[in-house]
Amino acid sequence: LKQQISSGYSSFAIDASFLFDETGKTTSEELKKNIEVTTDLANFIKDTIDDSIQYGLEVEVGEIGKRDKKSGLVITSVDEAVTFIEELNKNEIHPNLLAIANGSSHGNIYDESGKLIEQISIDIPRTIEIGKALQKYNVRIAQHGITGTPLELIATHFPKDVILKGNVGTYWMNIA
Repeated sequence: LKQQISSGYSSFAIDASFLFDETGKTTSEELKKNIEVTTDLANFIKDTIDDSIQYGLEVEVGEIGKRDKKSGLVITSVDEAVTFIEELNKNEIHPNLLAIANGSSHGNIYDESGKLIEQISIDIPRTIEIGKALQKYNVRIAQHGITGTPLELIATHFPKDVILKGNVGTYWMNIA
């Protein structure tokens, strides 16, 4: 792995969002394990990669597509996003991108009869709110789970100043 990392990758994505502690009494406690694992992996990358190579770092808070019993799809709060980035920064980890849970889910969604349901559940106002809160940290949003989102919605409603990157596999997934 060290040889692969040092041989020229230009971007890394770390997703430990599933390590959310629902028993935590504060946001920092809820995110503690995610912060620890993300820090450890980011430090491994930093320690392994050639100092002359610039690379991007994407991290994730809020598990994409996760549902809870009370509110349905889990949505990342502004407090969670800011706390996560602040704690990483305290650990000398400075990501470029943050993936958040904002109503999206991975893959296509189908109804009971197998008909494709367009994904229009992304909470754009929350995404903008988080994006603006992260500006002072020089972090933008990596929008995960836009497979099945109508291209028109992406073109007209996605905030280009907040979302820098989108992960979409619609056409590939439909072919496969």
